[in-house]
Amino acid sequence: MAGLLTALSVIVSGVFTAAPANAIVDGAAAGHLRGAAQLYVWGQYTCSASLIAPKWIMTAKHCITNNGNPAPTKFDVILGSRELGGSTGGQRIQVKGYTGYAFADLALMELTVPARNNEWITEITGEGMWPAVNTNLAVSGWGATAVGGSTPSAELKVCTVHVMEYEDDNTFTGYGINGFPLSGDSGGPVSDALHVQIGVTARVDVGAREGYFVAIGQTDVRRWIRSVTGV
Repeated sequence: MAGLLTALSVIVSGVFTAAPANAIVDGAAAGHLRGAAQLYVWGQYTCSASLIAPKWIMTAKHCITNNGNPAPTKFDVILGSRELGGSTGGQRIQVKGYTGYAFADLALMELTVPARNNEWITEITGEGMWPAVNTNLAVSGWGATAVGGSTPSAELKVCTVHVMEYEDDNTFTGYGINGFPLSGDSGGPVSDALHVQIGVTARVDVGAREGYFVAIGQTDVRRWIRSVTGV
């Protein structure tokens, strides 16, 4: 099993810059939104996320902590667009509040107003529904497209990962078949063939082309999500 790696995030052209997190190298342009959302801090792109209810997004906890736990109002999201910046049909909403899960790299953010289109919401997996080893999943995000790069992708990208093993009760690893996540993909949705979200991107081992993903259907994780969002 690959060793634990530090989770990282990236702010492009902002006042704060941390070492890169997770973005998609290779892969392809996404033909489906899969609930993906863009997370910004101080007006600059930092991570991917997903819209799981009209007023709730889910992302990686380190997208908050690596930016110094700023006030919720310093964050906003762009929903409903596969283009970075949401120039075509997107909606930008400020974050009202956030909370992190104590036992995994996962956070929930409440928005000040609901999304204007419920079709942007992704279905999330049910309690006790974990991705099986040796199955394939889709990872989506706007992260960097080259190893060592920090510029986010101009469009939502997707790659296929093959589930390898469970690092612990909450986290599984996946080998990138046609690409792998890099900086800026952290927090993005990991979905099954029916576009149901089953995980969240946490970190990556670039040399091994392996991503580490939070299994949101794990019983305690899923109950926490429901207790916070009602979903």
